[in-house]
Amino acid sequence: MRYDGDFPAVAVRKDRWPLDWNRVDALNVIAYRCSVNIDARALLKNYWTYDYRKSQWRTCTFIEHMHHLSIAARQQMDGVLAAEGWEKHGGLWRQLPLVTRLPAFTEPWKEYTLEDARMEFPLADHPLKEYFKHLVNRYAGEAVLVWEAWDPSAVGDDPLPRDARLWHHQFAKTRDQAKTLRGLRQNQTGEVVESVDLRKHVGDTTILRWRAGLEGPLRLRGGALTLPMLFEHFGSLFTAHELLFFYLKCKKVIRTKDHSRGSPEARGAAWARKRTYGKYGHGSHRKGP
Repeated sequence: MRYDGDFPAVAVRKDRWPLDWNRVDALNVIAYRCSVNIDARALLKNYWTYDYRKSQWRTCTFIEHMHHLSIAARQQMDGVLAAEGWEKHGGLWRQLPLVTRLPAFTEPWKEYTLEDARMEFPLADHPLKEYFKHLVNRYAGEAVLVWEAWDPSAVGDDPLPRDARLWHHQFAKTRDQAKTLRGLRQNQTGEVVESVDLRKHVGDTTILRWRAGLEGPLRLRGGALTLPMLFEHFGSLFTAHELLFFYLKCKKVIRTKDHSRGSPEARGAAWARKRTYGKYGHGSHRKGP
């Protein structure tokens, strides 16, 4: 889901999901264990990351930091997914609960099996690994809240922080607001210019809320995580079907990354592949002998 209202409400209707609700409810109690602290100070902090293309370290924002944690979590699962979920547990071999019930891509309340994953990616060396890669890429760049509170205290002495990192378009609640946030003018120090009335032109975002009588907005304080982090941390206890439902019910705090749109020619070629092969994509599972 990119913005409020984008995802069909049926996707998170309990009557559509054949789940054990006692198990799903347990996630409300324990999910915070793999969450990352998110508050104004965390959002204004510089994080270090290694740029492999330039072979050097560089700083990044909280949004980038969460994306890197998400990639690392997915890669951490690659080994067991390549073995179709089999791992040694307590001296015995068992299949990871994560892979025993899989959600369908476009209708996640429907259930996939390992055989479905093999049919989806018949020419992939590791179909299950390819399935999870495609599944989490549908939510790339996102993060959700597993707990939240709202803090009225100012960051330092500034009741209205104008640092552009707090006004990033991935914190937008609507598409129109995202366009507004993208267009905010910044000064040379990386702050939104004083002439912009942020309360009037932007309003509430996923991390800032305006309240009457306060000069500045309330700041979010909570715990955030991504779908791969949830899979990696709780895959030994819960199925992917259960974990995705829990994830979809959580409030989005960072919206999906922007993805490029194909040209009319590219979309036409994708439709031709759909008619010929039954799918739009042409990844590793589309290669011939």
